[in-house]
Amino acid sequence: MFQEPKEEANTMRAKKLLDHLFEINGNDDVGLASAYYLARINHKHLEEPDLESARLGYRYLYETYPGRFFGELAFLKFILVELYEGDSKDGLEKRLMELEQRGEKLTIPEMRRGFHRSMGEAYRVFELSDEKAYIHLKAAYDIEAPVPETQTELMLSVAELAEAMGHIDVAISAMEDFLRAAKWDDRKESVALRLADLRTRSR
Repeated sequence: MFQEPKEEANTMRAKKLLDHLFEINGNDDVGLASAYYLARINHKHLEEPDLESARLGYRYLYETYPGRFFGELAFLKFILVELYEGDSKDGLEKRLMELEQRGEKLTIPEMRRGFHRSMGEAYRVFELSDEKAYIHLKAAYDIEAPVPETQTELMLSVAELAEAMGHIDVAISAMEDFLRAAKWDDRKESVALRLADLRTRSR
């Protein structure tokens, strides 16, 4: 069930099974997981993705099951559909504002971190606002991750934006965290040099 179907026939069988599991399990974790993976199939695993069904599936989950793991995870995927699927960028800033309002209702730390990271990256990718990107990425950075090694790109993004905006203490802290977490990263030497320069400038 959790493998990416390689053929359309396998996908249809997976959808049928997930439909059945959701129907008989209702509100329990198995049912919510089934509904989530149904939306994921429509989003990512069809030869021609059914984006509208995926959007509706994700929206149903996060609106019907707030505070539940798969409800909040579905919201993070809903963000991706809203921002990156389709060619039109019309109304992008309005969509971002609406997503920001909805995202403030998330309660699970892991999901809040993912929400802020997604929003911050969107503000950077679409070159809308470095300030808003920094606010969101800093919020994501401030939520402790159980495995810091998975957050190294976030640390560098926060460091870069913080330095550009004059928040030198934050930039130094993020670089220090990166050097502790990214033991085998090829960028360690260049980050260490930047860190030394920042420390000198901050004295």
